[in-house]
Amino acid sequence: MPQDHLVFTIEKVVNALEDRHFQAFYHTFGRPSYHPKMLVATLLFAYSQGIFSGRKIEKMMIENLAMQYLTGQLLVSYRTINRFRVAKGMEELIRDLFIDLNLRLKMEELVTLDCLFIDGTKIAANANKYSFVWKKATDKFSAKTSRTDTDLFPRRNHSPYPSSY
Repeated sequence: MPQDHLVFTIEKVVNALEDRHFQAFYHTFGRPSYHPKMLVATLLFAYSQGIFSGRKIEKMMIENLAMQYLTGQLLVSYRTINRFRVAKGMEELIRDLFIDLNLRLKMEELVTLDCLFIDGTKIAANANKYSFVWKKATDKFSAKTSRTDTDLFPRRNHSPYPSSY
């Protein structure tokens, strides 16, 4: 693999995270667990390759050389991967990792933060009166909803059903 491969950057970022971020994932009972840093690194690499399914990530551990490097040639079950993704403390870990990853990628000049892209945004290049524009639609719908709510609010106090119902 080339020295500038994405897998090495992911490994550096995850290993640079403080151990306190991973305390919620250590258990003293049951079978020995996989190291949470290794699981996070494998998830990040799989996500970067567009793979989100636990079974496909498991298959990637068998077939992909970069993934084998991250796991140390361990094969993690798709059940373990899926349980780890929804484990308690994962939200905080992802937030901290996201901030650290963005800073590190910027410092290594692998990305520029000049442009911001938001999923689901539709920007019409050649707008005409028949094209859908999100802001206009939401403003129009919001105004209708607020008018409808104010019209219906006084009526809620008077039930249309008899009191014995």
